[in-house]
Amino acid sequence: MTSNRSISFRTTDISSGSSSATQTVTVTTVNDAPKVNNRLDPVLQFDGTTSSYVVFSDVDNSIASSQAVTLEAWVKFSRLSGVQFIASGGGAALNHLELQNNGAALRFIPTTNALFDTGDVLVTDQWMHIAATYDATSDTAKVFINGTQVNITDASNYTDAAIQNGNTYFLGNRSDKTYPLYGSIAEYRIWNDIRTEDEV
Repeated sequence: MTSNRSISFRTTDISSGSSSATQTVTVTTVNDAPKVNNRLDPVLQFDGTTSSYVVFSDVDNSIASSQAVTLEAWVKFSRLSGVQFIASGGGAALNHLELQNNGAALRFIPTTNALFDTGDVLVTDQWMHIAATYDATSDTAKVFINGTQVNITDASNYTDAAIQNGNTYFLGNRSDKTYPLYGSIAEYRIWNDIRTEDEV
């Protein structure tokens, strides 16, 4: 945590008049950002608290236009208990461009009412490459773990919505700041097309 600072400064107006002053700046801690371990190989670490997350501004205008998406990342879970969110879109709806676990199973929610579940494919304390693709025009999804396609089940009985345009995107938490991640994420990517098995 950064301590308060005193700053001395001098101001000069257009007529060359000047004045000196000292001002104390109060620093208030808002959130500790996830840690970057190594600048040469950056990894985001999440400690399983609702204040440990990364948020981005709108990332998906072109995805809403193409109605196709691929999410991929390297993920290392430190524990698999309960539901934890790797990533989640926000603003348009909670169920938007989401990757989450439920124990050792992975759930991919590309848009509202589109829920795709794997069996037990996740492990702790090992880096895993996770990729998920969704074509909204044909309502088809695929999930790859370490480059190999795994079986998925469509867990929704409802008509899937179109991919929406959100206004924020979260890593390490759901977009309503629940279901925090215990683990690390590296090289998170969002594509506005369907990546092939060779590409992921």
